[in-house]
Amino acid sequence: MAASAEKSAAPSSNGQEVAKRPGLLSSWISNLTGHENFRRFARFGLVDQSFLIIGLLSGFQLDSVFTKYFGVRGYGPVLGAAFGNCAADVIASTAEGGQAAAGIMIGTLLPISPLIGAMAFKVPLQGRAQYVIGGICVGIIGATFYNKSTPDHELSEESSSSTK
Repeated sequence: MAASAEKSAAPSSNGQEVAKRPGLLSSWISNLTGHENFRRFARFGLVDQSFLIIGLLSGFQLDSVFTKYFGVRGYGPVLGAAFGNCAADVIASTAEGGQAAAGIMIGTLLPISPLIGAMAFKVPLQGRAQYVIGGICVGIIGATFYNKSTPDHELSEESSSSTK
């Protein structure tokens, strides 16, 4: 009962109604959309996801070509989505400069290599192959976050001192 009274308009001491307090969700959305980078990040998300979907749909079309040349089905949509994501991320990162774009391109292409290897060896993309490839990707994610605990400049100093 007290909660409903809090949400409704109540008369003030001068007889005028006081506006309702915004709810938690509408307040959160208002704060989120009012952030200076919201539109920029929303545009990035729209473009990024659109490239991923275009790549996925293109991969469905190319799956018959992959099946003809490699003798296994199912790799087209996965590779299409992966390359679509790569294209979106590289295009988005060009604003940060060529070095950032090159690093992001390499970072998005490396996880694709187990897929290409499995496809080259004509391993059907089902059952155990899905678990192995997924496990490799989880390992890549884990290794990436594990290495984040060491600052990049320390890693470069370690590698340069080990080559001497």
